[in-house]
Amino acid sequence: MADYDYDLFVIGAGSGGTRASRVAAAHGARVAVAEEYRVGGTCVIRGCVPKKLLVYGAHFAEDLKDARRFGWQVPSDCEFSWETLRDNVLSEVDRLNGAYKKTLESHNVEIIDQRAVVTGPNSVRLADGTEKTAERILIAVGAHPAVPSCPGHEHGITSNEAFHLDAIPRRVLIAGAGYIANEFAGVFHQFGAHVTLINRSKDILRGYDLTIRDLGFSGDELTIRLRSKDFGTPDEWLRRNKTDVVCAFFGYNESFGGLAQFRTDLDAFIKHTLAEKYNGESPPRLVLFSPIAHEDLHDPSLPDGKENNVRLERLTAVMADAAEAHKVRFIDLFHPTKA
Repeated sequence: MADYDYDLFVIGAGSGGTRASRVAAAHGARVAVAEEYRVGGTCVIRGCVPKKLLVYGAHFAEDLKDARRFGWQVPSDCEFSWETLRDNVLSEVDRLNGAYKKTLESHNVEIIDQRAVVTGPNSVRLADGTEKTAERILIAVGAHPAVPSCPGHEHGITSNEAFHLDAIPRRVLIAGAGYIANEFAGVFHQFGAHVTLINRSKDILRGYDLTIRDLGFSGDELTIRLRSKDFGTPDEWLRRNKTDVVCAFFGYNESFGGLAQFRTDLDAFIKHTLAEKYNGESPPRLVLFSPIAHEDLHDPSLPDGKENNVRLERLTAVMADAAEAHKVRFIDLFHPTKA
């Protein structure tokens, strides 16, 4: 039997590498794990955990505003300290990093704080040039953010660096629309940055559950339904669900167009819906809802809503008139929500 330095050598001390090391050592194996950054991996060090703490911090931006309506005397100019949140998040990461290392050490796993490269079936070379041998080598190195090769890319950052910013930027451009991009977009927005999110396709959260991604889309209009290819028509989905009641919340996007065309399209929508029998027995009940009023959030990066409310009020009147003409229920959400 060959004489190796270790029974198992693990490259990468993330979630997979640390667990494999600990379990193998618990069964009596001689184990070493090499990590060039910090023990804990993406999720613990610069992913799920610190990002979730930023999300928690961002939630307070809305919670503090809501608290005033519930009687709490929260100052309207409540200050936020990015430095405090950032440093506390990084302190928690330090604690978790220490906990992961302690767990490995308590199982007699040797931690090597260097980069390791496989040089043969049973050998690796460390960054300092040292050669190590092992009966088995496990590669658990994870991945890095993909940075596009384009002019100026060296001036951008990835999600890794976002946790270490000196200050919150006034404006942020986020390339991509996956869950990480959307989470950071929400975080930076709540901290006062003006956020722009760009995506190479029309699908936000592409590849995720359609009930989150496609069934409700902010681009919907009476005659425009932005959906993925082969998603199906509204009628197909309403028949599949054997729908008894249809609630229509059109209005905001249409308010930017002509009212006459909107009324024509709305009349056609109402007639078409009432002619269908989605449940297989009778026409559905149709309820029209007006758009709500545009609230002034007193955010310098957002419009105050005055111009929008002029359009929305006119559109609400058109919807009310159409509902009366076709004898369908109409719910006015605009006037009760207008400050």
